This record gives sequence, C-alpha cells and structure tokens, in this order.
Amino acid sequence: MSKTVNARFANGVFTPLEPVAFPEGAIVALRIEADPTEPVEPPPVEPTPGNAGQSILDMFDEIHRSIPEGAFDDLPTDLSVNLKHYLYGWPKEEDR
Repeated sequence: MSKTVNARFANGVFTPLEPVAFPEGAIVALRIEADPTEPVEPPPVEPTPGNAGQSILDMFDEIHRSIPEGAFDDLPTDLSVNLKHYLYGWPKEEDR
C-alpha cells in the first residue's frame, strides 16, 4: 500500500496531519520531502555534559594536555617535505 501523508516533525517524532489507515505499531517506509514554503531551521546544538560552556580554545588546551610528554619527539622533522615518503614509501625529497 502506498499513500502520501503530510506530517509535522517535532521533538524527534513525525506526526501525521491527517488520519492514516495503518494498524498501531505498523512499520512503514518514509520518503521525506520538506515543504518548500516553510523555512528550514537547523536543530539547536545541545552541549554535552563534558563541553557545556567550554570555549574552543579550552577544548584545544584540554586535548593538548591529554597528549603524553614526549609523544612528538620521535616524529620526523621533515614530515611536511617528505609526506609522500612517509605515507606511500616514495623516495625522499632533498632538503631545500
């Protein structure tokens, strides 16, 4: 059975705007098209308990502090010049 039903989306739920002839608990496939006359607003971003009210600089600082001391000491100093060498095994470029 196929039927087009207009619905409103609110609080994470699609609510039909007209009666539907499906039994309670029926599983249906939805093809969703937004009404072009209605403005689409992005959903509000909910802060998670770990980052509520935290600035992006504070987040970067927290990430930086979580990296163990000396973790970057073994990285090659010519990584930007010889990226293809380290990723794909190409011959190294001469230092410029």
